[in-house]
Amino acid sequence: MVTELQLQRAYLTGGVERVSWWNGRVLTAEDMADLQRATDLSDLRLGRAMGPGVARGLLVTRRDRHSVDVAAGLAVDPEGETLELTAPVVVHLVRPPEERPVPGADFGACSDHQLSITSAGTGAYLLTISSADGTRGSALGAPVRGAATSTCGPRYQVAGVQFRLVELDMDGLASAGGHDNTDLDVLATLGTTERHPRLRNVIAHVLLDSVVRARALLDPFGRPASYTSSLGSLAFQGALSDCEVPLAMLTWTDDGIDFVDCWAVRRSPSSAPTVWPSSFAGARAGDTGLECLLQFVSHLGELVGPSGSEASLEAHKLFRYVPSAVLLPLIGARGQRGVDLSVFMTGLDLRGGESMAAGRVWPMMNASLLSPVVDLDGGGVLRSYTVDEAVAAGAGQPYVVLIADHLRHLAITPPDDSDRLVITSVSPPGDHQIGSQITVHGRNFTVPGDRNTVTVGGVRVLQYNPGTNESALVFNVPTVPDAPRVAPIVVSNDRGVAEWLISVTERVVVPEGEIEFVEDFGDLADQTIDEDETFTFSWQVTAVTDVAASYRFRPVFTGAAGVPDADWESRATVVDDGGAERDTFELRPADPADPASGPVRVGVRLTVPVGADSVELSLACEFPPAPNDPDLNRPSSPVAIVVGEAVTPSDPRIVFDAPTISPGGTVADGALIFRVDVPARVRLRARLGEAGSFSYAGQVEPASDIWTLENPNPAPGVEIPEDGGSEHEFGLTLRATADETNPARVLRVRLTGIPAGGGERYVSFVRLRLRTV
Repeated sequence: MVTELQLQRAYLTGGVERVSWWNGRVLTAEDMADLQRATDLSDLRLGRAMGPGVARGLLVTRRDRHSVDVAAGLAVDPEGETLELTAPVVVHLVRPPEERPVPGADFGACSDHQLSITSAGTGAYLLTISSADGTRGSALGAPVRGAATSTCGPRYQVAGVQFRLVELDMDGLASAGGHDNTDLDVLATLGTTERHPRLRNVIAHVLLDSVVRARALLDPFGRPASYTSSLGSLAFQGALSDCEVPLAMLTWTDDGIDFVDCWAVRRSPSSAPTVWPSSFAGARAGDTGLECLLQFVSHLGELVGPSGSEASLEAHKLFRYVPSAVLLPLIGARGQRGVDLSVFMTGLDLRGGESMAAGRVWPMMNASLLSPVVDLDGGGVLRSYTVDEAVAAGAGQPYVVLIADHLRHLAITPPDDSDRLVITSVSPPGDHQIGSQITVHGRNFTVPGDRNTVTVGGVRVLQYNPGTNESALVFNVPTVPDAPRVAPIVVSNDRGVAEWLISVTERVVVPEGEIEFVEDFGDLADQTIDEDETFTFSWQVTAVTDVAASYRFRPVFTGAAGVPDADWESRATVVDDGGAERDTFELRPADPADPASGPVRVGVRLTVPVGADSVELSLACEFPPAPNDPDLNRPSSPVAIVVGEAVTPSDPRIVFDAPTISPGGTVADGALIFRVDVPARVRLRARLGEAGSFSYAGQVEPASDIWTLENPNPAPGVEIPEDGGSEHEFGLTLRATADETNPARVLRVRLTGIPAGGGERYVSFVRLRLRTV
């Protein structure tokens, strides 16, 4: 029923009932309780006007694997009650074996509380603070007519606090908040031993409602109008009571606390509406934007702290969501901790080389608090700006202002007419090898370049490359001692001194030549390949190159029958001659004076999967500094492994070079690739270890009507006398009349040798995979 009122008529329903005092009135304990109740009700109304949240302090940090430190501070709960922690405390998240009562106090919990979790399982949890009432001390009393006889009672009613853990359903919150499968896959690692590097970032932004805020204006009259915030949904579902305030989110593993994140759930007191558009604009949105910024700063600060490896941090691996503007600390020449900008922004569209006035930094940062976060998976443009005044003043911590492209208008600074020397960026990004070309971008360099004094890691640059002008210095990185390390570029001229840090690495010399494989399966002689048994397949690998280098090896399985290729891969590892697991080997060209040079024995130890029938195994060599060099990045000839049969090795007295193919085909990853109905000539050079007579034969295995083989040279059956150590080439023409669909199809070239001094005939062979495009 609606109450109807006249103007200037008092409406007293729900008003604060204060005790009326007058001379002659009998004072009772009930009157004093009513007085306290009226005072509390007034305070609650002030608290509700302020709004729920953390007013100050109450920061939570991990103390050890099972407890946290909570700093002193003040909060307001949704009912308007103030919750003050007057001194820092340690909160144990796992109940000790024997609980000891607090002397002199009798505390009671908030009546709306759910049972608290005290022995957490793996997952994400919310740490909350709430009210707790109790009594302390005692006071004398006298018997009162009509009441039970009593001579004492509690002296004080005490309003205290307590803490609770609330388990979070992160998948449910993420789905309700519009997060995609990429984020859900990250969250799926929460309860595993191999948590995704982005896990903390994604959890935080689910709880900060970042995706909904970012999409708010895409459909302003649709879903956002009815969206309940992640923390609001917990209250709606009853997981949070009206007398609880979230303080921190933490994740729990089998060993205890993994990380603690305050700013993902901490909210400032606010009475602004929680529905659209107030939740996405105005004071409440600004508070959320500030919390996003502080959450990123806290997360990054832990990554670049004393135990961090900040020089190798890459943003896209650790963060999906970042604030639209941040002050990004850079590694300093005097040991300041930060990030290497070129490494940190790897794979992202970063536009640099500009500067902004110091007076524009804080206005832009404040404006960014109302701006949605940047999704690094969204392919947007980021811009970095140096602050000239900070550079000129020699600020203790070098930094750049990193902003989203849509805020660039706030960074625009009127043209700088000063003649101060400034470095704004270097290119290309990433590590810089000694001897590689680098461009230093900036303003007020002197032309020609040698009129500037430029040093890298203290080593002076003596020569400048074309492209050097007043805004760019182009030169090759000199030989910096003690590389790899972070080294300063210092430029000075009559207009001042400027400095920039880069990561300098040793020069990588790309060998000239190729890698050779010779099968060395002597350990497998007379062994039958059986299921669930372990075998080691070894190769003698030689670098027929001009310099030594380190190479990486991996097993490659193709054409598996019975089980997938992946089953073989999961059971295989690369080993050295002693059986130790390793995938990187140094290969030195043969040198009689160097006993460590020549072939290196590399093996693949594998356990045959149950249910497997057959597979082809190759040992692939990779040279990361030059990944496109086919002679240094190639696989061995595939070995046919058939369960229930023994392996037939190729005789090591004959070594085959990498194949070549004439126009009409290509060689990629050791495979011969043909265009349908386009013939191509395949050539294969063999080095003969001893003198004798040799004959060639080539055939496609398994046989197929789509492949035609023509003009083999030498022809099959023709015996050719050759001296030991000589080379001979075999060639043939292949054509595919249709697409090749069998991944196990190979060209098998067999070379039969008869020793010149007499002896048994032997056979060497090579298998070359066949593909069509």
